Formats: sequence, structure tokens, C-alpha cells
Amino acid sequence: MKAETPQILWHNGKDNDENKNAPLFSISVLESGMEYNASPSSCDKFGLVLATAGNHEVNLWKLRLQPSSSTTMFSKLDRSNPNQLVNVEFLLALTRHDTTVNAVKFSPNGLHLASASDSGTILIYSVPPAMRGGGNGQHYWSTLESENQLSIKVLSGFDGIYDLDWSCDSKRLCVGSLDHTVAIYEDEHYNTNVASNSKEKDSQWKCVYRNSRDHSHYIQGVAMDPLQNYVCTMSCDRTVRVYPRKVKKKHRSQDAMTEQRLELGKGKLIKYRPTTNKDSLSSEKAPKRLPLFAEEASSESFFRRLAWTTDGAYLITPAAVWGNDSATCLFRRHSYDLPCKVLLGHDKPSRVVAPNPVLFTLPEGKATHEGLPYKTVFAVLTEKPPTK
Repeated sequence: MKAETPQILWHNGKDNDENKNAPLFSISVLESGMEYNASPSSCDKFGLVLATAGNHEVNLWKLRLQPSSSTTMFSKLDRSNPNQLVNVEFLLALTRHDTTVNAVKFSPNGLHLASASDSGTILIYSVPPAMRGGGNGQHYWSTLESENQLSIKVLSGFDGIYDLDWSCDSKRLCVGSLDHTVAIYEDEHYNTNVASNSKEKDSQWKCVYRNSRDHSHYIQGVAMDPLQNYVCTMSCDRTVRVYPRKVKKKHRSQDAMTEQRLELGKGKLIKYRPTTNKDSLSSEKAPKRLPLFAEEASSESFFRRLAWTTDGAYLITPAAVWGNDSATCLFRRHSYDLPCKVLLGHDKPSRVVAPNPVLFTLPEGKATHEGLPYKTVFAVLTEKPPTK
């Protein structure tokens, strides 16, 4: 695989007096579509909007890519072109937060951008209903000149938020906070807007689930299942919780899962792993199991951002420990007692995993070890580069 690596040097912190680049704590990318010179038949460039967060602001950037003759968005990248990345353009800064922004993410339908900060405030920036164009509102972001052109909702009631994630239908937003709480908000007008052929209503967000009982420490990562059956959380109490949705078998279609009221069952606890011959333990005192995830003292990061693969086949968890090594673990869907894959080679704990939204089709007749006709690619962010 070949990849372009655009570099943006900005984000000087407000309290930074040494003129150094402040860290980025979260990024999100949205497809904003093709740009045309004169007519739809003359494609000029493919546009992406990038949201970056790490200081008191969310910065929006426009990336223009030169398309090839292929048909799908990600295959429009001409891998033989060394100048594939045509332009990086700063759009504007979203400045409503008054503390460090820890998480930012576009909704899958491109209509919303959620950001969350140390103060516990969630801001949801939305494309105004009049500009959504029959569900094509994602194109609106690349035309912005001011944040006043967006509809903005403010949600609060937390000590501080480390991570957030959208449901695949963009109806629900899940957040994890410093006060051990996982909460899910729902757009009350979602079903009406989807079913209506008339003027859409502005989104209204209501908390439909809140749980501060299960985790005993900060929640540092949340992940919503792309097939809508699970909600997952990860905490520095060294556990992962996998909450199943309560649904009847006849209502398991994606449309039915969207329309149904959200109810979650008791969370499956992922906490331990069996001992291995690499564990530095006396054979006489060796326990049968050890904590699977790293203790907070071993890390310099505030985040443990787990994720599902795009097809929902695997749950990927960072910050694992296997033997004496840092690791990243994969769990098969519906099977959370033991990881099916353990990725080693990290000198320090991994902190963030991010799947590629594209599933890469294998040659005809080929399949993965799991029998899948495609490959899933994901990135792992660590505190130090992995050993080779």
C-alpha cells in the first residue's frame, strides 16, 4: 500500500509561549465530494474536509485530491502521481469551546460535527436543514466562511470528555467522560426527517442512556458497533465493557435497529488474560490469569480509543499487555472471552486504533484466514514507534 502524508503545522496553544506546535488530540475526515469547473461532466478535484482538535478550537481544513478515472472515492487517488495531494487550504476555526478539545468527529451522514472538551461540554455543529439538499449536506462544509453558518447545539453535564462516537445511521452520539459515565444522545427529529419529503426540522438531542455504575475510573474510549448491536467502552480501570442492545430477533434489520428505542443490557466485562510462558512470574505463585490491559502509570496518554472494524467483524482494543509486551488485541464479534489476534511489537502501550472505512476486495477465489473475501486495514497509534 502507498500513502500520501500531508503535513499541517499549526495549532499553537493559547498558553504556549515557546512558539511550538500544540498536540492534536483528535482528527476526523469527511468526504465533501467532487468539484466541477463548468459542468458535472468535467471533474476537477475531489474534496475532503478535515477537522482537527487539540487546543481550545476545532480547525477545519479543505484537502483537494486529483482524481483518476476510477469510480469509487478512495480509488480516485492516482497512486502513480507523486503530486497527488493538490492543495491543503485552511477553512475556518470553530471557537465556541473555552477549554482543550479532546475529541472531534463528523457523523457518517456528513450532517453533524461533534466536539467535546475538558470542561465536559459537547458541541454539535450541524448543517442547517435548508442546506441539506436531500441528504447531501456534507458538501456544505467545504463552502463555510463562518461558524455562524452552522446550527449549534450545546450538551453538558459531565466533568470532562475524552472520546465520542456516532452510530452508523448518525441518529445517536455516544460519549465517555472523566466521571466514569457513558452517555448516549439521540436526535429526536431523526425518524421524522428521514421519512419526510418536506422541509426538515433542526436536530434536537436528548440523552437516552446514561451509566456511571460499571466503570470505576475515567472512560477513555467509546465505540458504537457499525451493525448497531453493541456499545463498547474502555477505561483506565483496565477494563472494556461490551453492552448488547435489547432487541427482538424479528427486529434486527438495520432499519428496524435505527427505529427502535435504545435499550442496553448488562455489559460483558473484558479484563483478564491467561498467563503465558513469557510472563515473569514464579511458577509456584503464578496466577491463572492476569490483567489484559496496561495500568495507567505505564502511560503518558489520556486516551484508550478502541474501535470496530468497518464491517463489524472485529473489536480492536489498544493498551493491552501480553506477556511482558505491549499489544493491541482483536476480538471476534460475539466472542469476547479471549482475543483472536494479539499484535505485538510495541515498546509502549498503543493508545488509538482507527479502521480504514474501505474494505479491500481480494482477488477472485482468495479469502482471509477467517473466510472473508476482503481485507480490513487499520492504523494503530502508539506512544513510541513500534519496533521493526
